[in-house]
Amino acid sequence: MDRDDISVYRYKPHAPAHDFFATCLQLGDLWLSSIEKQFLSEQVLASLHPTNFPPLIRNAKGHVPDGITLLGRGMKPLIVGYEVDLNLKEEARYGDAARYLEDIDVHLVIWLVRNAWIRIESLSSL
Repeated sequence: MDRDDISVYRYKPHAPAHDFFATCLQLGDLWLSSIEKQFLSEQVLASLHPTNFPPLIRNAKGHVPDGITLLGRGMKPLIVGYEVDLNLKEEARYGDAARYLEDIDVHLVIWLVRNAWIRIESLSSL
């Protein structure tokens, strides 16, 4: 591939089950709808140079979410963030994720967890 906008070459999935669930969660039925949308997967967010992203999320640093979808057109599209946690992470990672999503002024976060106890633990650290 001859692209000068790739900052990090990241093609191979590191966690296939996680990536599968993240893709299904992000796309769902939305990808077939006529709603104006832009999908940014974790791989895209981690690989491409920030100048490729809409200004609303271009300057966000740190955490890489499992996906972001922009719905609508214009200056202020609706921003949906996606996180998938199949295993419990250390507390600081949940705080990093929350700060990132807050920095880009996300309107809705959809967070998929394997077990209810993971949800409880992750929410208590935010």
